[in-house]
Formats: sequence, structure tokens, C-alpha cells
Amino acid sequence: MHEEHTAKPKRKESQSALAVEMILSDAKRPLTTFEVTRLFHEIGCPDSPSRLLNQLRQEGKIYGKLSIKKKTWLWWAPEVEEPMDV
Repeated sequence: MHEEHTAKPKRKESQSALAVEMILSDAKRPLTTFEVTRLFHEIGCPDSPSRLLNQLRQEGKIYGKLSIKKKTWLWWAPEVEEPMDV
């Protein structure tokens, strides 16, 4: 019996993921999780971006860092400078 090897199709990026990337890119500065969530809902996305932010960070599409100073995560797009005093 011969088995065919089928490659998994690449996952299509969701509208929510694209929205998060757009929000961070347009911001031109790191945003807190609260700020991202507020903007996410302002543009009409019903999802909660919390899990999505971490997923996109793990995929290398956005950056994130825990800010001890602000007691929250900061998120930014690749073209935005990393915050230094977190």
C-alpha cells in the first residue's frame, strides 16, 4: 500500500490577527494590553486579543515584553523601537 505525503496548507492569517498587526503598526509606539484591546473593539472586532497577542509574538510577527513599571505587557510592531525603561 502506497501512502501519499500531503503537505499541510499554510494557515491563512485571520482578520483579527491582521487587525492587531495594523493597530500596533499604526500606533508607532508600544501599547499596553488594555490599549490594544480598546482599539481592537473600537474597530469592531468582537474577539479578545489577549491570546492572539501572545500567539503573534511567538510567531515573531509582533514583539511583547512584560513591563514591571506599568504592571502589564507592552506590545509593538517590528518597525517600532523596543521600549527601554520597562
